[in-house]
Amino acid sequence: MKLTRRNFIKTSVAGLAGTTIISGVPLKAEAREITSADYGVENNVFLTCRMCAQNCPMVAYVRDGRLVRIEANPNTPYPSICGRGRAAAAALYDPQRIKTPLIRTGKRGSGEFRSASWNEALDLIGNKMLQLRDEGEPHSVAYFPRFNTASLLDDTIFNLYGTDNVFSYGDTCFGSTNQLGLGSVFGGGEEPRQGNSSVMGDYENAKLAVLIGRNPVGGLVAFPWGGMFGRGRKNGMKTVLVDPKKSLGVGETDTEWLPVIPGGDIPFLIGLAGEIFKNNYYDEAFLREYTNADILINTETLLPVYLDSESDEPDYMVYDEVSKTAIMKSEAERPAIFADCEVDGVKAKTALQLLKESCEKFTLDQAAEKSGISKEQIIKLAKDLNDVKPACFLERGYRSTRYFNSLHEKYLISSINGLLGVYGRKGGLIYGRYAYLDTPFSYNDSNEISVNMWFKENVKGFELADPYNLRRTFPLAVEMGEPYPLRMVFLNGQNPVGGSVGGHKIAEAFEKMEMVAAISPFWNESLLYADVILPDTTFLERSEPLFGAYKATFPVLTVHNQVVEPMFDTRNGYWIMLALAKRIFTDDEYYDNFHDFELGGVNYIVDYQIENLALDDEDAATFSRRKLIEDGVWCGVPAPVKPMNKPTPSGKLEVYSLFMANWHNRLLEEDRKDEARYYSPLYDYPPTYYQTKKEKLDNDEFIPITGFSPLSSFTGAQTRNNILLKNVGEKLNYSAVFINTKRGKDLGLSSGDIIEIFNIEEPSLIIKSEVQLTETVEPHALFSFYGVGTGLYTKLSEKLSVACPIGFNPNHIGNLTFMPVEASAPSQDFIVKIRRAK
Repeated sequence: MKLTRRNFIKTSVAGLAGTTIISGVPLKAEAREITSADYGVENNVFLTCRMCAQNCPMVAYVRDGRLVRIEANPNTPYPSICGRGRAAAAALYDPQRIKTPLIRTGKRGSGEFRSASWNEALDLIGNKMLQLRDEGEPHSVAYFPRFNTASLLDDTIFNLYGTDNVFSYGDTCFGSTNQLGLGSVFGGGEEPRQGNSSVMGDYENAKLAVLIGRNPVGGLVAFPWGGMFGRGRKNGMKTVLVDPKKSLGVGETDTEWLPVIPGGDIPFLIGLAGEIFKNNYYDEAFLREYTNADILINTETLLPVYLDSESDEPDYMVYDEVSKTAIMKSEAERPAIFADCEVDGVKAKTALQLLKESCEKFTLDQAAEKSGISKEQIIKLAKDLNDVKPACFLERGYRSTRYFNSLHEKYLISSINGLLGVYGRKGGLIYGRYAYLDTPFSYNDSNEISVNMWFKENVKGFELADPYNLRRTFPLAVEMGEPYPLRMVFLNGQNPVGGSVGGHKIAEAFEKMEMVAAISPFWNESLLYADVILPDTTFLERSEPLFGAYKATFPVLTVHNQVVEPMFDTRNGYWIMLALAKRIFTDDEYYDNFHDFELGGVNYIVDYQIENLALDDEDAATFSRRKLIEDGVWCGVPAPVKPMNKPTPSGKLEVYSLFMANWHNRLLEEDRKDEARYYSPLYDYPPTYYQTKKEKLDNDEFIPITGFSPLSSFTGAQTRNNILLKNVGEKLNYSAVFINTKRGKDLGLSSGDIIEIFNIEEPSLIIKSEVQLTETVEPHALFSFYGVGTGLYTKLSEKLSVACPIGFNPNHIGNLTFMPVEASAPSQDFIVKIRRAK
């Protein structure tokens, strides 16, 4: 039969009726079939871990068609996986996985569903999407992707369908103040965002690491950071932990713990910087050569006296110590880094002079009082850093915005690292490299403006929001009806109700949707509000394209092969997406955009990725497809360890951020003084949100803080309902909340008591949890491991019997507040009360 466009559509529809993505060609072309000849023989399959979002390279061992164990892929410089990855088998064989398509029968949130056929479930979703498209409102569909199994294809389908409303989880994770805080010093465009792979601690060669908002062994990025950290400890690296909770794993006996008050990082950092200035602990040579410490700043506007950033080589005005005049840096013999002068009647000081003076306004006594860290500890740490610099660093932190002032905290960390001269230095902060992977799919640029872009362009307080990593605008958009009504939600592996602070507001918005559709292998809070649920495979039951977005100093590519056959009546995401595409696109649209992929499957994407791989000569000399397949991973050449100038307005690493200065000035001009303080280029202490509500906590009030552990990740049931992880977690009381022993005893509490926890601004939302009293939590803090218990959504315990039926998730009762102007999620910035459960 001649393959015409019409015949192709007809035959490919038939192919979708089975478990393959194309007629007669299985999706898992990369993974060898298990046959009777393999019985009793152990086979190894290379893949990447999806128990969280880090994709650590690993190898699965299969016997008689069943997964028997998982290890780190040994073919990398840092073979590392955490407890979550090793426990993936318990997720695969979880008897409470979603096994068949489901259709809601009770009220949203009730958890009442019935089984359905794939055709019935897909038709319900497809017909609704067709209706919205026929009515000219495809943009009214909101798509929430995360741990989805149709990488690259899914975004294309929704884009071609007609909606750019893709609500990513990044505002509660990587796409937060962490990126902009580093970018404000490193540069990188009008809104300078720098990802977590831009710069990282050289743990392996460091002599001292100050961990602020980061636990390299207790949380994420086992490869390579966990491996690098372990080698650093073996090599004698000392660690200082600045955290309200003494984290597990960083060193129970030889780590110095500085228990900071929640949100008190900034006064600690100002005190530390003050000691660096006072004792001349800064690296003068580094500051002169690689930073803008010498730029002259108008003391009234805090902007440069003169800056030429348009030339190939940016130039600015400095004070020349030789000629004793203010001239352009390109003309100066020796620009001063400390100077106070007047330029054409304008009072000016060097950037470093202003930073030094801003520290002097905040005394060491104030730093100790506001941070909870003693003067002696701050003084000692400053000296210890000086003694070993540049083989030291302050961690920039990880995960989400925690408080209203988190952006300023990240800026201060990045700036202080510049004072110490540790960027691009062995044992300091070193630069990352990654392999860019292209996509074979096309995108449509003519869709309606997205909700997030509309907020960014039209709503005060969202001007610096990242529209691609912003999901908490969703309930606001639903309530406002702007820029247009949203009518349908499609969840693909994402759990915004459980994973976003203010999740109860997202649940309320789901109630207003005409349809909520979902794809997931596991139950979570958001699925309780779905109308139709399609059961996805786990990552062990499917093949995926190459992955290259690693947080490493060298580019990395990994393969992901299917390990075992899909279980139950589940389908992988590519199958689901193509089945949906056949229902919402015309035959011509489908053929033009997806027929090549349907013929080639995942290998079609892999072939394209490799053919369009952009490698420099050094990396290209080490790369081969055969080696990649044989080893499951390819690692390129590490970035050079040397200081570099940066793409900032000044062309230097900006210890005095001109990005922050420009926004500070703009907000003041718009009479937004309160917001402007969060963007000061000086070392200032803007308040947290909770500090604007109460100056002092009552005896029964705490700030809820969370932390990752190797036993839990986010709010996914792949770890929450995992019997292997639970067996270990129960030994750590990982489903409990932890408070300071004295605070607990003052309230008449003992370890093991059941308490009620509620937000003082949302007193009707009450969560029960076991409490543990400990000396390893700062007195103002209430600590919980992230994403363990079912929290407010007790109906979920009926679906997840392994998970703790009680347990605290602060996202469930937190406020729907936004970091000023940058708009990411301040995940811990509210006050809770506790009381003994009735």
